[in-house]
Amino acid sequence: MTYQVPHELTDHATICGLNMNFLRESFEERAKKPHHKVTHTPEHGLSVRMKSGYMYLKEQKDAIVLTAASDRPDKLFKLKGTIGKILKELQPDTFQELQWANASDVGAMPPNLQLTRVLSVEPLGTAFVRVRLQVPNLSFIDDTSIHFGIALPPETGNAPEWPYVNENGNAVWPKGDKAFHRPVYTSRTLYPEAGEMDFDVFLHESGRISKWIKQLQPGDRMAMIGRGSNGGGLLDNNKVLMFGDETAFPAIAHILDKLPAWRRGHCDSGS
Repeated sequence: MTYQVPHELTDHATICGLNMNFLRESFEERAKKPHHKVTHTPEHGLSVRMKSGYMYLKEQKDAIVLTAASDRPDKLFKLKGTIGKILKELQPDTFQELQWANASDVGAMPPNLQLTRVLSVEPLGTAFVRVRLQVPNLSFIDDTSIHFGIALPPETGNAPEWPYVNENGNAVWPKGDKAFHRPVYTSRTLYPEAGEMDFDVFLHESGRISKWIKQLQPGDRMAMIGRGSNGGGLLDNNKVLMFGDETAFPAIAHILDKLPAWRRGHCDSGS
């Protein structure tokens, strides 16, 4: 049995051993979080709106057909990873048996990981550094999804062991002394026509990022993970209240830049 979903990019998997009512209750509980919504339709069965797209669950004999649907390959990949994590929490054995129909990218690097080129590294006062990147694909980031991850390989002097996609459709990252450092940052300014992006780094007294940023030079390569969590939901509100410490300044500044002048709000720094 097949059915149509209103999204261009989809992937399918069949799971056994889980009760539909149990799944419905589990996802309705998750729907209490922002950006999540559960609906029931005769055509799709259970529809779950998530940050990166939609998940549909349909009963079929003694199994449940999962459909992940999104509008971009990187978002679809992240969505499938999120579904896998949820299933692993609910029932690890089911997660181990999860097999997505589209397995052509098994062994390849995750589609939401890309290598960028550093164009400039400029100080902003004494506390921040602004980095401009040449990004092969900027489509993963916009005014409603402003975060991304940096993937720094371990400081071993050896070539990094890059993550890969396994048979379950999930990204497998190296662990132990081969593990990457993966902090999350915020885009400051996008230049879509040039395929460039600025982001700001707060300089801590110590830490992996501070050491890395002091050595960063134009022409260096940087691995970027996108997309990250949403950050533009405030754009729809009439009044805005934001507060944060120094590490939150770039995100706050980005949101303030995008708010219309007539919006009212208050912004304060932490201490």
